[in-house]
Amino acid sequence: ARRNCQSTPTLSGCVPIEACLPIIADGCDIDVSDCRSVKGGQSCEIKCKDPYTGSSTYGTCPEGNINTSEVLTWSRPQCALTNCP
Repeated sequence: ARRNCQSTPTLSGCVPIEACLPIIADGCDIDVSDCRSVKGGQSCEIKCKDPYTGSSTYGTCPEGNINTSEVLTWSRPQCALTNCP
């Protein structure tokens, strides 16, 4: 039986993968606590903070990020105050 072997080169010890800068919440309606330390190639959830409601969005840090001042790519969730006391 013939075997087909392949090798994949992996670089190591070069430059560490860095986390993107955290999101600074610009209002009281969103929760960005999941986005404090997101490394390259990872994502985080941005959700509406109670009592606001709405669909979550996600922030991502570029794959292989080595830039310590890279900002997360994200979009603000559409949060609405539905049960106003």
